[in-house]
Amino acid sequence: MFEHTNIKSINMTFRSKFTSSCFCRFVCPQKLSQKQSLWTKPKTRQPLFCIGMMLLVVFTLGSTVSAQVTSPEDVLEHRENAADTVNPSSAKSVCFIQSPYRSLENNRQFINTVVLRTLLPMGYVEKQPTDENPMMKQPSNVQLYRYFVKPLKNGSGRDIELFVAIYPQAGEDTGTENTAKGSYEIYAYGLEYDADGGQRPNPDIATIEASLQTLVDKSAIEYVGYEVYQLSYIQSDSALALLKALGYTTIEYNQQPGEKDDEKIYHIVEAKGQLKMPVIVKILDPATTTFIVGKPGEDNSKKEVDLKTTFYLGGTVLKEKTSGEPQQRLLILYDKRALDTLQVLLNILQEKIDKPAKQVIIEAMVIELNTDKKSELGVAFTADKGKYQILAQQAIPETTTIKPFTFAFDKNAADALLLFQSKLEALVETGNAKVLSNPSVLVLDGRQARIQVGQQVPVVRSNTTAEGIIRAVEYIPIGIVLNLRPRINQDNTEITMQVETVVSAIQEIRGAADVFFAPTIDSREVQTFVRVANNTPFIVGGLIATTAKKSTAGIPILSQIPLLGVPFRRKKTDNIQKEVIVVLTPHVVPIEEKNFSYAIPKDSEMFDSFGYHLFRNAYRIRRDDVFDLSFLSENRVYQELVEAAEAAVKKAPRLQREEKIRSILKQNIPGEEVMVRRMLWEIIVYKLRYHQYIDMDKIIFFEDLPDDPNGLMLTYLSEKLSRFDKQTDKNQTLALIFDANPGGSLETLSRSALESKRLFVQPKATVVYDVLPTPGPSQEGSGETYMQRLARLNQRQPDGTPDKWTMLLTKAPLRIKPVDEILPGVLVLKRVLELNKSSLPLTLRDFKPGQQILFPTEQDIRTNYHVIDGKVAQLFYEVILYYPAFEETFKYEVKRIYERLDNNTPN
Repeated sequence: MFEHTNIKSINMTFRSKFTSSCFCRFVCPQKLSQKQSLWTKPKTRQPLFCIGMMLLVVFTLGSTVSAQVTSPEDVLEHRENAADTVNPSSAKSVCFIQSPYRSLENNRQFINTVVLRTLLPMGYVEKQPTDENPMMKQPSNVQLYRYFVKPLKNGSGRDIELFVAIYPQAGEDTGTENTAKGSYEIYAYGLEYDADGGQRPNPDIATIEASLQTLVDKSAIEYVGYEVYQLSYIQSDSALALLKALGYTTIEYNQQPGEKDDEKIYHIVEAKGQLKMPVIVKILDPATTTFIVGKPGEDNSKKEVDLKTTFYLGGTVLKEKTSGEPQQRLLILYDKRALDTLQVLLNILQEKIDKPAKQVIIEAMVIELNTDKKSELGVAFTADKGKYQILAQQAIPETTTIKPFTFAFDKNAADALLLFQSKLEALVETGNAKVLSNPSVLVLDGRQARIQVGQQVPVVRSNTTAEGIIRAVEYIPIGIVLNLRPRINQDNTEITMQVETVVSAIQEIRGAADVFFAPTIDSREVQTFVRVANNTPFIVGGLIATTAKKSTAGIPILSQIPLLGVPFRRKKTDNIQKEVIVVLTPHVVPIEEKNFSYAIPKDSEMFDSFGYHLFRNAYRIRRDDVFDLSFLSENRVYQELVEAAEAAVKKAPRLQREEKIRSILKQNIPGEEVMVRRMLWEIIVYKLRYHQYIDMDKIIFFEDLPDDPNGLMLTYLSEKLSRFDKQTDKNQTLALIFDANPGGSLETLSRSALESKRLFVQPKATVVYDVLPTPGPSQEGSGETYMQRLARLNQRQPDGTPDKWTMLLTKAPLRIKPVDEILPGVLVLKRVLELNKSSLPLTLRDFKPGQQILFPTEQDIRTNYHVIDGKVAQLFYEVILYYPAFEETFKYEVKRIYERLDNNTPN
């Protein structure tokens, strides 16, 4: 393969060709042709990490050199001056394996372990590489190099070279699977030299490869992490199929019946190809989750009812075992050293696969309309709006033919619904139409919805058999049945629906000796596919019923005389025709709009729940309870923060696992909880007047007393406020000052301080009395106002962290009332926040009309004691100066987030 004329050039050329071919797969793999390749993959039973390679090298040497090798230096010198050929051999002279570590320092320690456990016991001695030795030159992506030699007794020797090389940039073809940018590979290359200069593969390579594989396997197990992902919308089988199509390794099961009927045996379905992290394992769901008897997928709606089963009141036999585990979950196995791959998988699941379906609200209006007024309704359509597009041949038939129909308005007529509803309201008010029902249904995209308006008519059925007459009762649905299946288009502007309308009514009742009740039922059915614009009504016509109304008219008294009164009276029969029509209006519910107007109740007190003995009081947020804070999300500083977070997550997906970064990506605003708490306080004070239930004599706090053995004393606030009544100056103030971090933190406490300082202390307040300045007419603008003093006492430290939380109480004639309104409302607010801690996130996106808030009972507020602590002082300040407090929190949190984004390393 190689032709040279001298020993020096032979060895240098071999080293050069080994170096280029050994690392060609991750330096320039596209340049390695089949003729030049010195590597072949051996069969191995370890698909995760080790891929062996074979190197067959044949040297033709022109001369022979004899030398005695008695030391490592002699081995190195002899290898440089070898002059014999290398006999062809099938033994490996090189092996490589993927490193379990993703940092150079960890790989350095791993190589040290290999040296101590394998090379040194085998008799190898490390030789430091020198710049003069051309064999020691490696490609640029080799991060670590170690060289070892081993002299043999017969004058020959062996050497081992260990390389640690980094993988190429992402996107290059490395020739192997299960690789990632920033990972490492470990190479071992060695030769054996004869005393006469011959060369062959080092037989110790196999032992070294086995040692490497063992250490890698042990390290791999230590770095396997587990994550359980709860699927919210998609079925687990569908999610696994999609992930498998994307190239991920999935593990599923085959099911076989067990020894008992309720037992199953599961066998793992072996994955094809190599197992690549992350691996997704399906978590089995409970076999039975319902009491309904029947096989999965079996339609039981049309099965004959067994009377014995129907009227059996003993309940159902619960044969299945009870399971309380969650359903539809995936177990993800990932490499702890490659968290980016896990985050990429989670992003695919959350943003692409496990997405919620759209929803549509379908409003139905069932109207009974006089047929003689029906044409007026049709005239109103064509006369008032010429843009309407009639889908049926005739919108409202002029004849008495009993025939259902369907038509819709054109989507360009935006006010069509208002005109139509106005016309219907006019007909209802004049008595020409009657609204029988006004149901609505919320259904997912592509799912079926059923609306039934009417009654169940019992029909007695009798069967004559040899044993006698068997009677049974069946219930026939009479009225209007609507079966709907909508499909929403991509931009939510149109809805395509399957519509089935069944209109039925009892026309005549017949009876016989063997049949107790046999009604005559008029039934009309229409099945159609329609496509209508969003928020556009369409009409489904129903049944025209003709009723004969008989009446008698005549001259009073004379017409009532038997026989003689016939000439003085007359009989009249009137045929009254009425039609039932159904108006359907679809409304697409945007996924991102949680407070969709059609999906939330009205702003009415009837939806509140107060005064119950066994349940919590509840209040539903009205529209006027929510501030217009759109300017916060439109702020340029906030928008730039969101853009920076999105860009950082693309480079380092692991950042998305951090709470603050994830909150920004969800369009949450830092500090928005201050605004939410202020809106809650206004509901408590101005809407519900809940603050008036606070007993001022049951408000307590712990006063700081350094001379007391306990360091504090329980104090009633009313005792401190009584001083205001004794003073003639109404500008007296009482400040309760709390430490923001009463116990300190481990970051600020040394070990000696931990031994001496008390860490668990009651939230105690420092009491300070003062007087607000009263500016006169000539001193206007001088002095410190209440708001200014409250802001100064709650001023943050230079780094933005709070130092003190101060409550400033006064009975001075101010626009706000700190003692009578602010403090009692804050105490109730604290209790409300505790009750809704898990159900009401303090975000502007979740504080929306229709949201339910739990409230304590009036009795709880009146009878319980209320403690003032640092949290209450913080709420007191933020409720009064809510906008400055929000801005301070916003600046502090934004600064911290930017510091985190600038340092893309896990905390």
